[in-house]
Amino acid sequence: MESGGPLFPHHGNYGDAHSFEVPRTTELNMEINELLEALFADAEKKPIGRMVGEEIVQKEGRVIQRAFSESERYAVDFADNRTKEGWMQFDTEQDAWYYGVWVNPAKLQTLTYAEGDWSLVTCESKEWYNAELEDMCRFHDEGFEAKVIDETGQMTVFRQDRAKFFIAGQA
Repeated sequence: MESGGPLFPHHGNYGDAHSFEVPRTTELNMEINELLEALFADAEKKPIGRMVGEEIVQKEGRVIQRAFSESERYAVDFADNRTKEGWMQFDTEQDAWYYGVWVNPAKLQTLTYAEGDWSLVTCESKEWYNAELEDMCRFHDEGFEAKVIDETGQMTVFRQDRAKFFIAGQA
């Protein structure tokens, strides 16, 4: 099996991130749970913060785990049981082989891949999961599934219905 290459320590904001080698797309027959367990096995769960003016304010009800792996987003897209396990792609304007976002309402989790950095957010409740999705929708604006240009040069943009990601019936 061709591997994702040598692992390099990350020297950016995730200096303490756990490293794991994800197979390249030539060998993508890994189950999503196996992939996530391997990526985040030793990754510490930490509080999430956001900038408010000059201060970092902790987001309640959510923790994040970070990992680094030289890989591609396709490790998730082509995982054998991704949809069966409840993972759905959250479309963004930045989607590419080096960037992707997925959500899982059943597990109250979101997953982001950006150029080798993996982030798994786990929420304590459906209310905090929905709050995380609201933050994601504000950050990513409207994602699109496809852009089509007809013979007259008119472009039609097909937008993703993000309502399907939220959990209804909050108590």
